[in-house]
Amino acid sequence: MRFYLILLFSFCSVSCFGEDFAKIFTKGYQFYARGDYPSAIEMFKQIPKSQHQLYEQSLFYLGSIYAYQGDKKAFEILKEAVTTTLDISMRRTAFNAFARYCIANKKYKEIVDVSAMS
Repeated sequence: MRFYLILLFSFCSVSCFGEDFAKIFTKGYQFYARGDYPSAIEMFKQIPKSQHQLYEQSLFYLGSIYAYQGDKKAFEILKEAVTTTLDISMRRTAFNAFARYCIANKKYKEIVDVSAMS
């Protein structure tokens, strides 16, 4: 009986963390949609790698914000989004953003390199 209670508690706590991260991501997206990029960055940075799908989406939005701001962090973040994202649709979207960033910054070889990796 005690084992089942511990198991139930563990499941609930993991589930609650997932819901908390979903709320954080949603807040980040709302900030992003309103153009409040500093607040969006803070929210997206809180999503851990263990929250795979949310983390992948957070990488895309972080990279997009940094690219828009002209920040060189965009390169590595978008590259990670392209090379680690499991969802094909999100990977394509991230690759398009990565390619646009590279073209704008005359990093043509990197487009081919990352294309071969993904």
